[in-house]
Amino acid sequence: MDFDFYLKIAGRYKIEKIDAVLAAARVHQEAKTQAERGMMFAEVWTVQIRHGFEKLAIQEMADLWQRHRELLEKIYRVQSRLPYRLLQPVLEPLFKKIFL
Repeated sequence: MDFDFYLKIAGRYKIEKIDAVLAAARVHQEAKTQAERGMMFAEVWTVQIRHGFEKLAIQEMADLWQRHRELLEKIYRVQSRLPYRLLQPVLEPLFKKIFL
């Protein structure tokens, strides 16, 4: 994982900002960060903890949980006003994208 590599480098060498683009990334549905979002977060948090950033990992987990909770509350409010079968085509892909 690149994140682990960057933290290892930062622990051994001085990092400086330069005014040049050295790399680029393309976002697509099959990319790990999109297709396996939950696993991506788990890997990032594992690396953070391994490198001594437990508090940061825990805070990020709490923030993500809070965002999901707020989203679910909004969905439940809407769902209580509309029949679920009308929302199902919208909600199922959304849940898959967020939680899987």
